[in-house]
Amino acid sequence: MTQLRFGYTGQTGPPFDRGLRALPRIEAQGWDFVRFPDQMGSTHPYGMMPADVSPPDDPEALISTYGSQWYGSFELMSAAAVSTRNLGLQCAVIDPLRRSPSVFAQEAMSITHLSGGRAVWCIGSGEQKQFEPFGETRTKPVDRMIEAVHVMNTLWDNAYRPVSRESEYWPLKDAVFPLPLYEGRKPVIRAVGGGPRVEQLAGELCDGWMTFLPGGARNDPAVIAESVRNVRAYASAAQRDPDALDFSAMAMILVAPTDDEARELTRHPAIAWPALWGYGAMAGKAWKELGHEHPFGENASWPKTMKVGEALDPDFARSLPALVPEGIVDATIIHGSPETVVRRLEPFVAAGLTELSFLNMTPWVDRTTGSGFAALMSEIVTGLGGKPLLLDA
Repeated sequence: MTQLRFGYTGQTGPPFDRGLRALPRIEAQGWDFVRFPDQMGSTHPYGMMPADVSPPDDPEALISTYGSQWYGSFELMSAAAVSTRNLGLQCAVIDPLRRSPSVFAQEAMSITHLSGGRAVWCIGSGEQKQFEPFGETRTKPVDRMIEAVHVMNTLWDNAYRPVSRESEYWPLKDAVFPLPLYEGRKPVIRAVGGGPRVEQLAGELCDGWMTFLPGGARNDPAVIAESVRNVRAYASAAQRDPDALDFSAMAMILVAPTDDEARELTRHPAIAWPALWGYGAMAGKAWKELGHEHPFGENASWPKTMKVGEALDPDFARSLPALVPEGIVDATIIHGSPETVVRRLEPFVAAGLTELSFLNMTPWVDRTTGSGFAALMSEIVTGLGGKPLLLDA
């Protein structure tokens, strides 16, 4: 049985020097990898998220989540590559649509060389909030994501050799890729999302599959187990080794010393907002299946319709917790004491995961939790079979 690996969400915004100092400490504590999301802007409406989520009187505290400011993900991956020795590096989630596949392929190969092969990219079909406000067009996103992987593989397989390939989106004509493989290996790519086409891409062309918990699996471990089976079957049919694939999940958690403290924190607008959207990609339809009407309608969708570029009306923002039923909160955010979080995650891990990273939302509400987060997380990691974190590192 593969030993479960655990990842920590790194600092994504200013001040850069503090995030840089945290990286060797993350490695020394015993985390297997650090995860950097790729974003142009906040996951929340303008002004809802704090700019800095760490305690202001504890500048050395590890950053346990993100705020409203975002550095470029490739730049963060590069900084982590040269600041650590063995720590795995994960860019998750990132789309290969706003960057052309050729540029993505070059940047990913560069960081693969820079990191000594420690880097992973988990690619999805993107979110409209990253596209429309910036003059980008998000059309046929899954088609384009699949085609981007084909283009990148073509370039990686033909370093220094002119290569041509027909494509509806990115045709190649005597294209010469300027970097060799790293020790004979391509950059590690995992497909993110649900459905047969993404699962087929993961099994046939990628190095594994990724989702988010619990909402990405409709709060049902059986959904994870089915996707793992499907991806492995596609890999076997393509004469690839299914045991060489990784199955990763990012868990949306709100951890506190007690269940009651965590439950109280869930009733904050900054927590209610992701709960509003996070029960599957098509949140509106998912809510309806559970007998609830979504405040933004049946077609409400995190990747398709969520907008964050403007501040919410203050009265509406304050009303958010009342708009999200407790059952929806429970189905989208794993909250509670470390013991409770472990109990919620165990069935998902048993469904076939090889890797688990954490997005901790607690500092969005209570900034004093930053320095105590590692101790709580050590309880969760050990509860799931990992080694205790070295808290004095």
